[in-house]
Parts: sequence; structure tokens; C-alpha cells
Amino acid sequence: MTQVGRREFLKRLLIGGGASLLPGAGTMLAHALGPAPARAAGPARVVVVGAGFAGLAAAWELRRRGMTVNVLEARGRVGGRVHTLRGYFADGQYADLGAEFVDTNHTTLLGYMKTLGVRAVKVLRGTNTVFFNGQLKDEDRIGEFGAGVEEDLDRFDSQSAWLGTQVPDARTPWKGPDPVRLDRLNLDEWMDRLKLHPFVKKYNAAWLSGCYATDLRDLSLLMYARDQKETAHVPAEGELAYRIAGGSSAVAEAFATRLGQAVELGAVVEAVDHDESGVRVHYRNGGRSRVAEGDYAVLTVPTTILKGITFRPGLSQAKQRSIDGMAYGGLAKVVLQYRRRVWRRPGYSGFVVTDLPVHCVWEATGNQTGRRGILTCFLGGSDAERLGRMSPRERVESALAQVEKIYPGSRRAFEQGVSIYWNDQQFTRGSYSHYSPGTMTVIGPAAALPEGRLHFAGEHTDQVQGFMEGALASGRRAAGEIGRRAQGQNIATWLLDYHLRRTERAALSPG
Repeated sequence: MTQVGRREFLKRLLIGGGASLLPGAGTMLAHALGPAPARAAGPARVVVVGAGFAGLAAAWELRRRGMTVNVLEARGRVGGRVHTLRGYFADGQYADLGAEFVDTNHTTLLGYMKTLGVRAVKVLRGTNTVFFNGQLKDEDRIGEFGAGVEEDLDRFDSQSAWLGTQVPDARTPWKGPDPVRLDRLNLDEWMDRLKLHPFVKKYNAAWLSGCYATDLRDLSLLMYARDQKETAHVPAEGELAYRIAGGSSAVAEAFATRLGQAVELGAVVEAVDHDESGVRVHYRNGGRSRVAEGDYAVLTVPTTILKGITFRPGLSQAKQRSIDGMAYGGLAKVVLQYRRRVWRRPGYSGFVVTDLPVHCVWEATGNQTGRRGILTCFLGGSDAERLGRMSPRERVESALAQVEKIYPGSRRAFEQGVSIYWNDQQFTRGSYSHYSPGTMTVIGPAAALPEGRLHFAGEHTDQVQGFMEGALASGRRAAGEIGRRAQGQNIATWLLDYHLRRTERAALSPG
């Protein structure tokens, strides 16, 4: 069956009663959308809450469709959890305090970068290392940590790949052969069931707790299986393949420049009124209460912030449950600048996975000039939470001491450092989202669904969860929903077609 033929088959199946192919099934979708609005007499007006990647992509796409857009951002900058620190370090060097890497299958992000004129730069390749039990070893010598280590690393990878086969469709992981059982398990206990070599368990726990920004006992195995399905076609060299020239904020800033006065900074949203006539978003800016009116609204902020917004009338039980039940772990970064790149050795990348509280360490300046260099120390889960309780000075000192263990003598070259704990950020209050055990099958189907004239975006609503790619794709999806509704169209079949096209693009992406 051709790609077009498959789409038409699925559309007919949907129209004929197969609505369970869509997240939440037909009744939930019908309730969320309500009756299709009549075609607007003029260009629709849309209020976008949040100028992170999801909000900026939504605004861009809505503007491209000829709509009037008002973007309300609480911070004094755009980007949300994307934040490049510039002007702090010597030699004009910079570091990303938030999202940083781009995979080859992140086609939405790479496409926007091309459109906006923002370059991708290849991540410096070389030998990665591991630091466990006080020993720094090349990754290709990892077998020296014990008999059977290499075999169990391969077994873990093959079992992870098998998990991915238990999710027929990454868009709807709750539609697999046994989703509830997988959902109720956590990744930590599944790893225990594999009876892995202790080193292999510790190594994967260090890496994955950073990837998911949570302790593995707090992560649904179904979510992990969904992610294995999503990345099954991505080769190892396709992961962490690129950085963004000038830092990840360059993308957000390029969006904002083109959106111009449509973006209002310092706008703290407090309440949203919504009915059949439109939406009214109440917010504060500079101590004054204001109202932004529109035909639709796109809510793109994390659910940690959505919980603090009053909706009048209240949201449906399913939608509110999807907001209240979404989990956010701990996430911290400490970036340290040194007078020289003491970690550099011929052929080395500077990337280390460790059994220390800093789960991963990598060079932030691999593509930047100058003799100086910056190391990023990355922490997730309870280790990040412990760091978050320290003072800024203590955080830097803690990371500095751990790097000294990995690279003895490096402290003598240290100049300055800075940290961020995302859970303390007023307008974030968390890392990126994840599903706790038992929640994905319950709240997942409603996470991305509209609610009347309210549409929802953000990485927490996308299958590429926790990435810039997912945030941008969700914003584009929400804009597409509104664009078709503003024309009086039913969007149910379009939603399915949109996800089919996107999955096909990712599968054909360069690796």
C-alpha cells in the first residue's frame, strides 16, 4: 500500500467508526472540539500563551496563515527552557543552560533553522569516556569494568529495542498489545528484572536519569518503550549530532525578530475566559492588569504553570487530569570555564558518563574558538534536586570538585562558573515532562486535545517529548488545528493525516 493509500484507508476507517486510532477515541475528541465553528468573516485572532519554542512556532505558523497573533511571555526573554548564556564568559564564549542538542531526525527543528537562517554545527566527534569506581576509561575499554559487561550492555540494548516493538505507533503508545502492564512498571524495576551486571545497571541509570531528568523508578516503562519506538530508525551517530550556531537561543531570537511587536514580554497570565464567542486572556504586565482577546488561544506553557492559571469555565475532567498528572523531574546544569581545555586529549570528545552526582560532563565549547573552554555538568532527578538546595556558590564548588576527580589538576585552570536549577525558575518550575508509572495510559490520550477554543502545545503534548523538536512540532500542530477550524473545517481527520506525514518525514530523515 502506498503512503497516500495508507492515509486514505486510515481516514476512511476513522470516519467509519475507527476513531480509536486518534488519541482519546472519538467521544473524547468530539467533546474537546465541540461543534465546528462557522468560517470566520475575517482573519482569526489568536492569543498564544508562552514564547518558548512551542509558542513561537505556533505564532509563526498562525501568522503565516494570515491570522493576527498576540504572544504573551512572562519572562523578559523568549525561548522558555531554551536559554543561551552569553556575555558572561571570557573570550566571548557561551553555553546553553537549557536545551542544547539536535538529533538528525529532528526534522521540524532543522527545517525551521533553515528557514530562519540559523546554522547547525556538527558536534565534535571523538572518543567518549566513562568515569566509574574512580577510573576514567575510553568507552571502547568499558569491558574492563568486569567480565560480562560488554555482553550485558548489548543485551540491554537489544531488550530496549524489543520494548519498542511493543508499541505499534509512537503517537498512541496506549494502543499497544499490553500498554497497561508496561505503564505500571517503572524503568528501574524492569532493569532489575533483566539481572544486569551491576556496572551495566549503574551506567545506564546514570545516563538515562539525565536523559529523562528523573530517577528511573519514577519513569513509566511504557514511555521508555514509546521512545525506543520513536528512535528505532535513528543510527547512533544521529543522536546528539548537532548544536545550534550561537547557542540554542538563536532560534528563538530569530523567530522573535520576525514576529516583532506580536511578542509581549513580562506578561504574566492569570486567567482565561472562554466560550463560544471567543477567549479573553487576563494577565499582568508592569503591575497593570490587562486583557488580550481572540477567537482562539494556544496554551504552550508547562503544566506546572498551567496549574496556576484559572480557566472560566473550568476544563473538562480529562483535560484537567492530564495537566495535574504530568510529571516533571529535577534538572540542573553547572557550566565551568577553564583557562585551557584540560580535558582535551588527541581524539577525545570531552564527553563523560559518570557514577558521580554529575551524571554527564561534556564540553560546551567544542565548536567555539579560543584557548579557554567550558565544561557542562549535567544532573537529573534526585541528584539535581540535592544540588538545587545548595547556594549558587556551593553548586559550582560541588561540580568543580567532581570534575577534579575526573581530570586531576583541572581545578588549577578554573576561572568562573554558573549554575541553573530549572525547578527554581519562576516561570518553569520543572525540567521537561515525563510520565510516572501508571499515568501514560490514563492522561496521555488527552494531553494534546483541544478544549473548545483552547488549544494546547508544548513538549509535554508531543511524541518527541522533552526535546526542542517536540515543542516546535506541537506548536505547528496547534496552529494547523486552528487554521482549519477558522475555515469551518472538521480537524479530526487532519490530525491523523498530520501525524502520518510527520512520522514519514522523520523516517526518511538523513542519518
